[in-house]
Amino acid sequence: MRASRGLIGIALGLAAGLAFGAGGVFVKPLLESGWSPGAAVLARITVAAVLLAVPGLIALRFDLRPLWRARWTVLVFGLVAVAGVQFAFYASLERIPVSTTHTITGAIIGVGATRRISAVKWGVAGRIVWAWVLTIPLSAAVAAVMYLALRPLF
Repeated sequence: MRASRGLIGIALGLAAGLAFGAGGVFVKPLLESGWSPGAAVLARITVAAVLLAVPGLIALRFDLRPLWRARWTVLVFGLVAVAGVQFAFYASLERIPVSTTHTITGAIIGVGATRRISAVKWGVAGRIVWAWVLTIPLSAAVAAVMYLALRPLF
């Protein structure tokens, strides 16, 4: 029984990866016809929710209590992790520079915070935010110094 559950899990993981990777093929025409990345994410999540409602209910044996107990984790994971990453992906398809690192880090912090606030190492999160804030100005300063130092050579 365990081996078949493992194979089913691997198959579902591969199917999910394929579905996410193939999403750009279906969404790119929507973006080209004027849809915003947010509207594309909403449409995709709505279609996925409709398609997965029955298998999800069967997996839960129509008992929604476990889902209700984990509602905040499911909500944050669904909104931040899934929708956020898809939004970043679709925005990048539309040629907007987006950092998936920011999205993934925010999702991890958000999911950790739904467990309990103390589950997040806020000192580490603060250092990450400072690194994000300081990266662009410090990179610009280093580039300016290098430019001024090397300009006489060229």
